[in-house]
Amino acid sequence: MPDIDPTTLPLPETFFASHSESPPHLQQIAAHRGTPPEDPTMTWAPTVEQFQDALRAQIGQIQFVDQAVGKIVSAAREATKDRPLIIVFTTDHGDLFGDHGLMLKHFVHYEAVTRVPLLISGPMLDLGIDDRLVSSADIAPTLLELTGCRGWRGIQGRSLVGKSKKPWRDALIVEEDQPFGLEGMSGPVQKSLFHRLP
Repeated sequence: MPDIDPTTLPLPETFFASHSESPPHLQQIAAHRGTPPEDPTMTWAPTVEQFQDALRAQIGQIQFVDQAVGKIVSAAREATKDRPLIIVFTTDHGDLFGDHGLMLKHFVHYEAVTRVPLLISGPMLDLGIDDRLVSSADIAPTLLELTGCRGWRGIQGRSLVGKSKKPWRDALIVEEDQPFGLEGMSGPVQKSLFHRLP
């Protein structure tokens, strides 16, 4: 894989965004730019140099995951030569990674954290990109339908395949439940956010 110099890549558009209108906990984080928190999993505001160091590591991780996923897919295809293979690739959350000048994911529901890749591949699916508002809860009903299994009454989510007469959703609820807090937001934190497409 080519070596990529992170200093040659543009910063995220919102890296220098003001937090004057942000909730108090984000104002506190932005006020301490360049000072990582004691807990290395918590949201923080890096300097440009810190962001570029993290970007260098992230590029390496992406290359590693790309190679590993390729090996997994090849092995799965080899093992299922005579049977249909369905592959789902997704994650539980995104990462701010410089968006709004912040890193990581806790206590924010910006698009960088809530909008994640969801790739589903299978012989019974057409190629294409779908821009509907979907949820991780939609994965189970989708896999049930793709495998010919029946869902059950009360199952959450909707199948992403097939034809439904019901209109597709234009809103979701995003929830966060943490047993801890941080400066500017005492814990435990329980937040629900109603997200509607523009």
